[in-house]
Amino acid sequence: MPTATYYQENKEKCCEHSKTYRDKNKPLLSAVNKEYAKKNKDNINAYRKKYREKNKEKINEKIMCLCGAYISKAGMWKHLKTIRHPKALLFRNNICAKKIQRFYKSYKRLI
Repeated sequence: MPTATYYQENKEKCCEHSKTYRDKNKPLLSAVNKEYAKKNKDNINAYRKKYREKNKEKINEKIMCLCGAYISKAGMWKHLKTIRHPKALLFRNNICAKKIQRFYKSYKRLI
């Protein structure tokens, strides 16, 4: 059996180091990302367009929300922010506010 690499042996340490680096250099990394996006705007737009065309069915797929509404996957976050959603949840399912918050968190992890 092959020996584990340094990263696998020290995964927690490496993750912590990466996190502290990102926290310390947030403005620098943000500037670099903005510059990259500005330089490669055409490539990024072409990639996004190609992705949307390739996954059109998946993006526009209708799903049923817990409140009973049918929404496309792309519009789920917009729907979750509407006034209708929490009211319908409370009315239809008699769910307390804590369960609604847990739903938002669990849905965020799914996406």
